[in-house]
Amino acid sequence: MTMVYNRTIAVLLGLTIATSIISIVGYILKVIILPELDTSSIENYLSQTFILLTIVLALLIGVSAIGYERTAAIFILTFIISFLFELSSTYNGFPYGKYEYTDRMGYKLLGEVPILIPLSWFSIILPSYLIGHRLGYRGWNLVIVSSIFVLFWDLSLEYMASYIQKFWIWESGFFYGMPIENWGGWLLTAFIIHSLFYLLFGDEKINYSKNALLLYLTITLFSAIFSIVSGGLLPGLLTVGGILIIILSSIYRGGKIW
Repeated sequence: MTMVYNRTIAVLLGLTIATSIISIVGYILKVIILPELDTSSIENYLSQTFILLTIVLALLIGVSAIGYERTAAIFILTFIISFLFELSSTYNGFPYGKYEYTDRMGYKLLGEVPILIPLSWFSIILPSYLIGHRLGYRGWNLVIVSSIFVLFWDLSLEYMASYIQKFWIWESGFFYGMPIENWGGWLLTAFIIHSLFYLLFGDEKINYSKNALLLYLTITLFSAIFSIVSGGLLPGLLTVGGILIIILSSIYRGGKIW
């Protein structure tokens, strides 16, 4: 059973990586060869497929690392809290700043937030917590560090998803149209989710697997590389810098994450 389980995760990781590569190569070819071609429907399909694959992977990795009950708990916490904050921001700008979602990500809950958005939060929340734990952080240090790891993704995600792919549109902002409070909102969201999970279940009995790191790298490097090839060198390098911090932390603290 364990062998089948691991093979399933490996296959899904392969499909997820392949989807990201196709997305990046497709974007490059479009810009170079057929810039006038409308490929929005294909881009939407690839993006939604990528998100769904990462969610399934996070669920499988979660069950293996922390069991069914705790995986279900952090999934539900993540969905509810991230949805409420996303909905709040679309209405009044708290905590991320004022923006609105386009129709490119499919069905919207309450007509405002695509259902894939709160689901996608889970795919980065869980591996960030598992990696932070593996590095030896415990208690509130684990909560803080894991939340920072979540933020590393957003440093390039915003450029890729809002500035290039137009999945959402900011009302105003200084960094490629993004307001600075968005980063604070991401930290707040991740901190609340990780805090509640820690308060409910503590920080022990976690069976780490390198699949947590592979999922994290797949998600973050996709947005980082896409940002770089589409002209967002600084956003992409910021996320890459975050990844390097994690790797250096692993070497310094002796917590092998790969």
